[in-house]
Amino acid sequence: MAQDPRAKEPIQRLPLGISRNRAPYAFGGPRLEDIAIRNVGGYDDLTACGAAADAKFSRDANGLRTLDDFIDASPQHARDLAGEIGMFYGDVLTHTIAGSQWIVIDASRPEVRIAPGISVDVGRVALSRLESNARSLIDHYNHAQELAAGSDG
Repeated sequence: MAQDPRAKEPIQRLPLGISRNRAPYAFGGPRLEDIAIRNVGGYDDLTACGAAADAKFSRDANGLRTLDDFIDASPQHARDLAGEIGMFYGDVLTHTIAGSQWIVIDASRPEVRIAPGISVDVGRVALSRLESNARSLIDHYNHAQELAAGSDG
């Protein structure tokens, strides 16, 4: 994946998922939990499609509103970008909710930990938004903020 020259921070790679039965041990190195992963990208096609439609997706609540409008205007095209919508939603969470970071429990399903013991399956949020208009991305985002604010962490 190419680095966007306008990006303010470098793209980070997600660590491989950890087996439920084993965890790596590295003497003297940082623990995996201590490496905060906030910016993974993975939505280049989404931003290109947005630019073609004259929509700019900023990594904040306004960007999610713009993305909701984009999905409503072109639902079939948005379905083809479900994975990228999830990755973008996750980056919004990591950039706007203090202490949140990407985690990998299953290599095919990255999540964002928004508070101790609370994580969001960003792929499932994207599919939920695309399959049902009951909750917008901004609704999901507001709910995540409430969960993070109400946690004991």
